[in-house]
Amino acid sequence: MNFKLLLLMGLLINNVVGRCWIQPDSSGKVKIPDNTTFIPEGAFLNCVDLYSIQFPDSVNSIGANAFQGCTNLTVIDVPINVNQVNESLFFGCSNLKQVTITGNVTTIAAGAFSFCTSLKQFILPDTVEIIGNGAFVGCTALKNVSFGSNVRTIGPSAFQNCAALSNFTIPQSVQKIGDSAFQNCSSLQAIDIPDSIVSIGSYAFSDCTVLSAVKLGANIKVLGNYSFQNCTSLVHVTLPDSVETVGNEAFAFCTSLASIYIPKTVANIGNFSFPSCYGYGLGIVGEINPPRGKVTCAPCFNQTVLRIWSNVSVINSSAFINCDSIQSVMIPSEVKVIGDSAFQGCSMMTSVTITNNVSDIGDFAFAGCTRLKKLVIPPSVKVIGDYSFYNCHSLKSIVIPYTVKAIGADAFQGCPCNSTLYNSGHQLCDCLSVPITATCSDTPQYSTLNPHLVPVDTAMNRVAIIIAAVCVVFLTAVSIYKQRRRINRGVRRIASRLSISSWHEGAQDSIPILINSSHSSPNGASPNYQTIGHAELQPLPQSEQLLSSSITSHVSLKLGRYSSSEDSD
Repeated sequence: MNFKLLLLMGLLINNVVGRCWIQPDSSGKVKIPDNTTFIPEGAFLNCVDLYSIQFPDSVNSIGANAFQGCTNLTVIDVPINVNQVNESLFFGCSNLKQVTITGNVTTIAAGAFSFCTSLKQFILPDTVEIIGNGAFVGCTALKNVSFGSNVRTIGPSAFQNCAALSNFTIPQSVQKIGDSAFQNCSSLQAIDIPDSIVSIGSYAFSDCTVLSAVKLGANIKVLGNYSFQNCTSLVHVTLPDSVETVGNEAFAFCTSLASIYIPKTVANIGNFSFPSCYGYGLGIVGEINPPRGKVTCAPCFNQTVLRIWSNVSVINSSAFINCDSIQSVMIPSEVKVIGDSAFQGCSMMTSVTITNNVSDIGDFAFAGCTRLKKLVIPPSVKVIGDYSFYNCHSLKSIVIPYTVKAIGADAFQGCPCNSTLYNSGHQLCDCLSVPITATCSDTPQYSTLNPHLVPVDTAMNRVAIIIAAVCVVFLTAVSIYKQRRRINRGVRRIASRLSISSWHEGAQDSIPILINSSHSSPNGASPNYQTIGHAELQPLPQSEQLLSSSITSHVSLKLGRYSSSEDSD
């Protein structure tokens, strides 16, 4: 059952009117009859008159919530034949001070002793293998816990908010520490994680504010998200060579952390994993060489030259944000993506070397690097994100290759030059040059027809305009010539169709219109032509088209001027 749901149910059940399966005597004591084997679920739920209970050895099962809310119950001896302390069995027994388990119990189920706020110590027998979800959550007076030698799993929230817990040893049998297992154990000063443990869950030790020493076992592979977040007294951490993953914000807000050893076996480091992300000083010992790696918030303080570990392919969002001691950055050839805000706010950075494999520079990637003076974008880069170099007001030399396909909004806004360039309405940069280095005195021009910002030299631009104009004039002349030829051919076809057979030599502005009037002449008979008028020869406006149809009397055709020299064409 989900622990949060179980907790909610427990709190609701605590408000149920109490009942007593067996009524306590005047002293508040109940003696379970001999030969009883089972105590039903909720048998003494909220029975506030119960002060003590005596079980016979015959009892082998006690139902869930059986003693929940028995706020005056002070001592419990779990029957020897019971093998499981069921869910919420003693939930909210706020005066329970002593619990003895001597039998064959293998499981402490979820919420079994939750909010037993007077319980100060607990001894688990060697038979216990599983400590369930929230088994001791909210036991604020619990100071000492003795784990048996066979515990395999410490469940989520098992000891969460046990504010007094300071003394316990995790046995070698434990393989996994669940999420929030010891969260907010604010008196815990040291922890020794055995070699048997392979993973530490999310929030497992977060908010343990006096935890100053952590020894991690040799076989741990995963440190979960927020696992040591806000451990403000933690000073030194050494990750064993077995570690492969450090989760998001694993050591975030560890404000006293002075050094950390990170082995090259680490393959993934989550977002904001180290306190450098929040402006705290942190040194680094060792080397990170993740073969499949993503780097996020790796330790960077007290380093003036930052060399990203080899084989890292992605620098995640906010990886080195506000690392204000870094003066130069060398990004290895394996890196393909520089995430959003990866180096934002590195105010002391003066130079960055981006090798020719990076394809994407994220939004705000170098924003606020106010001392960055020179930038060379390699040909591999295709995308420069929004505000990626925003407010880099010392940046006076920028090289951007032709291969860049997209530059985001205000990517270079705040550069110190006087001129301003735009692309698709977005301000790019005050000082920009492709492919040679420009300074503030240079104002290179860009073609507005090219969406990829291909630069055009001013002199070459003028030559290109002249060549384009000549091409336009030539193509226009060719088009007019071809159009007149088409008109002339049209005139000849229409004249042939109307059987125009003669030209009046004296007529300069008109031609006769002849029509065959013998519609049904016998075979071989000569056609009988009759003159029905003359057609005036007038220039044809471009907007009109030549009309061709069957001719009736009194038809006048407007044709373009026709000459014998054109007819020869």
